[in-house]
Amino acid sequence: MQRAISIDSRAYDNHLNLRLAITRRVSQLQKDGTYADAPALILHALWWDSSGHGDEARYAMLPIENGALSESSIEIHSLEEFVGDNETINTVDAKFNPEILRHPAVVSSPMQNSVEIVFGDTTKNTIHKVTLHPIAEARVHIPIGIGGGNGNGGNGGGPKALNLIAPTSFTAAWKGPITVIERGDRLVFANATDKTLNYLTYSAGTWSDVKSIALSDKLTVETALSAVDKMVSSQ
Repeated sequence: MQRAISIDSRAYDNHLNLRLAITRRVSQLQKDGTYADAPALILHALWWDSSGHGDEARYAMLPIENGALSESSIEIHSLEEFVGDNETINTVDAKFNPEILRHPAVVSSPMQNSVEIVFGDTTKNTIHKVTLHPIAEARVHIPIGIGGGNGNGGNGGGPKALNLIAPTSFTAAWKGPITVIERGDRLVFANATDKTLNYLTYSAGTWSDVKSIALSDKLTVETALSAVDKMVSSQ
């Protein structure tokens, strides 16, 4: 059994809202300079980091080799490294609740060789969606900067990024875990209390108002989330 390994042990930091995903393939550099898919088990971890230096979403790529974590191959990044330099600071309502930005999420890994991640920036009041595509050259790594990776394992392009404006009038008293679902060009952000599932959607550059579904013994959080997912998928 492998011993416990600390992947981000900076002092005086709070690590919150951990999310995990696994991919099973990686784009490998070939002798002719092209890339082709090859088997590779990779654990992806993302979390919200809060410290005296500020708040940010962070990411770790953790290759698994022979059933154990390859410590020498661990990569840790601020997720902001993958979205380029965007100086625009969006103005939000005076009572804006930034909690909606503090829950990075893996929304999909459709090809098993990349992950799509949604995360927020509480400094600029933005939400980003990035596609991270590990490639194997001298080592397995994630290219930094915005490139032309198309997620099909056929090239070594850098991350693809989409920058969104946060829901600037969001003032709902959400707290605790937030679930993010991607369906086509729509994103759903949902938060549950003991009595309700609350959610809002992003589509075509516009955020909906917050909507609520009453929960009961017969309608659980999971069932309500599934119903919202189906409803958004059919629109």
